[in-house]
Amino acid sequence: MNVPLRSRGVDSSISPISVDTVFEVVPLLVTGAAGAVGAYAVALAARDGFEVVGLAGAQDSEFLLDLGATATASQIDEVGTVAAVIDTAGIAAELIDHVDDGGAVVVVQPDPPRFGRSITVAHVSVRDRITDTAGLAELGRLAAEGVLLLRVAEVIPATGAARAHEKLGERGTRGRFVLDFTRLN
Repeated sequence: MNVPLRSRGVDSSISPISVDTVFEVVPLLVTGAAGAVGAYAVALAARDGFEVVGLAGAQDSEFLLDLGATATASQIDEVGTVAAVIDTAGIAAELIDHVDDGGAVVVVQPDPPRFGRSITVAHVSVRDRITDTAGLAELGRLAAEGVLLLRVAEVIPATGAARAHEKLGERGTRGRFVLDFTRLN
C-alpha cells in the first residue's frame, strides 16, 4: 500500500485483526470518511485496532486524524491498493482497481458493482440492525463516551422534511439533518 502523505507517523505494517468477522485485514480504507456514516466507521475501526486510511476532502484531514485515522487522502489515487474498504461515499465502482485480490468491500448503497475478482462484497443497512437493541445500546454508550461524535449538519423544521431528504444525497455533508417538530410553521 502507498501510505498517503498526511499521516501521524504510524507505520504501514499489516497486522490481522477481526472486527465483527466482516474481514480480517488491515489497513482499511473508509471512503466518505468525514461524512456522518464514514466518521462513525473511522472511529469504530480505529477503536478496534484497524489502521484506518480516511478518504475525504483535504480540509477534513485533521478531523479524521483526531477520530483515529492513521492516514488520510483526498484522492483515491493517493491510496494505491488496499485489502479492505468501507465505502460510505457510493464510489464502489471507482474502487475496483484499488482493492487487492482476496480483499473485501463493504457498501452502504444497494446494488454494489461486481468486482469480477476474488473480492468479497457485502451490503450493510441500518434496516438490518434496527432490532439489535444490544448493538444500539452499545452505540449509545460510545456516543456518551465521546467515541462517536453526534454532528448536526442542520436543524430543519419538520415541514421541511422533503428538503432534508433531498439534501441527504448531496456530497460534502458533515453530520445529520435533524427535523425539529417544535417549529411546524
